[in-house]
Amino acid sequence: MRNLIAPVVVLSIVFFFIPSLQAAVITIDDFNESWTLDPPAIDVAVTKSETGLVDVYGGTRDTEYTVHGASTNGAGLELAESLFINSGGKRNWSVVVLTYDADGTGLNLDASAYTSILMDVWFEHVGKEKDTVFSVTLSDGVTSATVEKTWLMDSVSAEKFNLTLEFSLSDFTGVDLSNIQTITVYMESDWYGEYEVDRLYIPEPATIIILMFGSYVVFMNRKRRLTN
Repeated sequence: MRNLIAPVVVLSIVFFFIPSLQAAVITIDDFNESWTLDPPAIDVAVTKSETGLVDVYGGTRDTEYTVHGASTNGAGLELAESLFINSGGKRNWSVVVLTYDADGTGLNLDASAYTSILMDVWFEHVGKEKDTVFSVTLSDGVTSATVEKTWLMDSVSAEKFNLTLEFSLSDFTGVDLSNIQTITVYMESDWYGEYEVDRLYIPEPATIIILMFGSYVVFMNRKRRLTN
């Protein structure tokens, strides 16, 4: 049993420090610009195309915002203070579509060594009347695949809560992850739904680090047995 203590301690330390070891990321969008989009009418899309963005992978972002329901009163989309903010308004729900494709030339993103896409989101509430949906679609120019996260709750949350949504890259079946050309993010709110997106990114995998430490632990344990 004592021979197992050192490996367990070392592995515990490794897993404890993994978050700091994953500091390097591929930033898809940090949402550092400032602007607002107001819906012109129910079921009418308003769009915004931006180029030369230094905090966006590929330098461009296309935003499409549509409000559905009974009224656009109070609805709006805002980018401010590094947050992408959807305001639910009254008697409506909204759909936001973000497209990243380097202004149509393709991202040429190699994510084959990575494990997931993460999205940090603050929710006002989700799923009072209908599903709240967040999805990511990846395309390599030939094949596309979508991974979706959906919520439906019985009551409105009185306080904000935050989640980091994880879209596992292994779930994007058929897409060549070494040649991602387009990333599309779809966000559909519930009635009165409000949320804020803080960041969209790909964390650096810690798999190699884990394997290195694991090999070290096995080696040291075997060496200890041989010398005893």
